[in-house]
Amino acid sequence: MNSQYEVNYQSHHEGAASLDYQDMDLAGQDLRGLDLRGANLSGANLERADLRDANLTRANLSQSILERADLRGAILIRANLSGASLISADLKGANFTRANMSDTLLDQAQMMDTIFKDALLTRSSLWQTMLTRANLSRANLSEANLEGSVMIGVNLWLAILSRANLRKTNLTGASLVACDLSESILVDADLTGANFSRANMAGADLGNLTLNETNFSRVILSCANVRMVKFDDAKMTKAVMPDGGTY
Repeated sequence: MNSQYEVNYQSHHEGAASLDYQDMDLAGQDLRGLDLRGANLSGANLERADLRDANLTRANLSQSILERADLRGAILIRANLSGASLISADLKGANFTRANMSDTLLDQAQMMDTIFKDALLTRSSLWQTMLTRANLSRANLSEANLEGSVMIGVNLWLAILSRANLRKTNLTGASLVACDLSESILVDADLTGANFSRANMAGADLGNLTLNETNFSRVILSCANVRMVKFDDAKMTKAVMPDGGTY
């Protein structure tokens, strides 16, 4: 029985508990729309696999290879993708709510309109990703690398980005209300029209920011590095400045 036939057969005829594809080579396979809830795909090779609209709720994809895979519209709620590689994967419209994606590689992935609500993305690499309109509300991205990513209109409400690298990111129109950005790096970032109201940016490196109609109301900038930053074009109502004073 070839690997693709086996996956298709088991997903339609057997219970989720029996879906064990650990370390299996499924590279390039057509797995569109399959019910893979709870499946064990840890260590599996899914490079270039077609997983559009597949249901991978609570699936174990830890240490799996999903590079250049197509996961558009896939459901990965509470899935375990820790240590997985999704470099250059297409994740547009996929749902990763409460997924474990710690130490995951997502470099240059396409993640427009993708949902990451309450997801764990600590220490993950999202270098030069496309995150336009993605929902990362309450996600934990502490120590994540987002350098050079396009994050236009992204929702980061109450997200944790402490010690994250956001150098040269485009956050135009993004919502970072009450976000934890303590000790993060935002050097050369574009914050045009972004809302940082009540965000914690204590100890952050904010050198050479682009601020145009940016909302910094009640932002905490204690001990932040604000060299070359001009706050004239930002809304600074009751913002706590690096010296401890209020703007």
